[in-house]
Amino acid sequence: MRARIQSPVFRFLIVFALLLLIRVPFYFTHHVQEDAYISLRCAENLAETGVYGFNPGEKVSSSTSHLYVFLASLVRLVAGHSAFLPAMLVLNTLLFLAGTFFIARVLLEDEKQQLFLWVLISLLPVSLLISYSGMETALLVFLVGSALYLVHRSKNRPLLWLILALLPWVRPDAVAYALLIVFWSSLRERRLDWGGAGAVLGGICTLLLFNQVYFGLLLHQSINAKLLMRHSFSLRGLLQNVSIVFVGQADGGIFSPVRTKYVSGFGAVFLIVILVAIVYSLWNHRSDRKQLIIGMAVASMVLLIPLAYAFGGVLYQWYFWPSSMLGYALLLAVILKRTSSTELLSTTMHVFIILALIAGAFAQWVFSYSWGMKEFAYRGGIGVWMQQHAHSNDRVLLEPAGYIPYYSDLYTYDEDGRVSPQVVTYRQAYDLRWWPEFVMDYQPEWIIQRGHIINDTTYQGYRLSSEEREWFHQHYQLKASFAFTPDDYAELPLFIRLLSLGQADDYYVFARK
Repeated sequence: MRARIQSPVFRFLIVFALLLLIRVPFYFTHHVQEDAYISLRCAENLAETGVYGFNPGEKVSSSTSHLYVFLASLVRLVAGHSAFLPAMLVLNTLLFLAGTFFIARVLLEDEKQQLFLWVLISLLPVSLLISYSGMETALLVFLVGSALYLVHRSKNRPLLWLILALLPWVRPDAVAYALLIVFWSSLRERRLDWGGAGAVLGGICTLLLFNQVYFGLLLHQSINAKLLMRHSFSLRGLLQNVSIVFVGQADGGIFSPVRTKYVSGFGAVFLIVILVAIVYSLWNHRSDRKQLIIGMAVASMVLLIPLAYAFGGVLYQWYFWPSSMLGYALLLAVILKRTSSTELLSTTMHVFIILALIAGAFAQWVFSYSWGMKEFAYRGGIGVWMQQHAHSNDRVLLEPAGYIPYYSDLYTYDEDGRVSPQVVTYRQAYDLRWWPEFVMDYQPEWIIQRGHIINDTTYQGYRLSSEEREWFHQHYQLKASFAFTPDDYAELPLFIRLLSLGQADDYYVFARK
């Protein structure tokens, strides 16, 4: 029995099970990212109808991640509708924990330190969030972690090339991770990794070919929609984006331990801590070429990929989760290695880190509970109301394409155009005036708007003319309005207080007369 306990495989399985169980309370917060429901709805439609698209029977590349949709559709076929979402959260957790295990194996050499680092990385607030957010980020972490491990150990090149070819299918922007891996792998081996470069190129070409053949468009529909939001390049705009990414406006930047306004003034401090950890790690491994290169590979993912997003003006928070996690992984690896020489210092630091992570996990649970109730119970509840009051063949126009369409199960036009090519066409033709033109032409049975509609203003800021206002009120009537009140979702004063944190928009539901 003692020999079994001391077995590395046994310890791995025990730790793996514990890290999975720790996430169970977070599952019950229902904090699933809004955009995750776009991919999940596409997966359900693919499983049920055999057609990949957001609306049943309509081929539209609404999800950014084809590979995630394919994987989720298989889960949907096996688990069924009622168990689909819980099964996906568990699968994401398994993928994420496997990815962070490989990352820990890359950053440290000692087996016990690797195991402890794996635990610490997996308990970071951002790591917990990746596990249960429902996004494809967990799949990305798994593939990136696996690739880094294969490069570091110089093992199984064909498997590495397969992973590199799959990365563009996880997300088109994941090509950046693939290219960085190829670059550092080539530098490590002192020759160009032609197989890796070919795999990345093959992944890109097959992705574009699939888009063109299946959807009739070279780029994802979600990308075409996001391109409409791009602004012309300016140095001032770039510097502003860099500041938002690394220092933050109201959340402390991408290295903030928890996204909250209470740490908004410490973004520069968090950035400096990560930068110091990176510099120290690289300097400490200056005589170990292989470890130095793998450290530089991780550091490039921590810093260069967020810079690329800032340059492109893509500031969606979940795009930065892997970089944030990897930054703190480097920091924790430095601390563990630096304090390992003295037993007293090592024990003291371990206790301090564990207490800090427990506090961070608690703060993350509070954040997720508050956010999850506002998203799942409140916004998802609007979708349930729609399902109860609308006909199955009704259409709805709205802006958030996640919770409400998923739970209403109605044909949806979204105002960003991520799931609706028709909207992109109108936005290109009419610019800000597209909304009234679209409503007049398509006349959807339902329109859901935030508070801006009270001032006759659209989501993009266009104010309806007197003729447009008159037409709208002649053809549509206010059917219901929704406002988030914490007392409706909790009874205990403590939970009411938690639900009072943050804000939730009011929604107005209009029905065609």
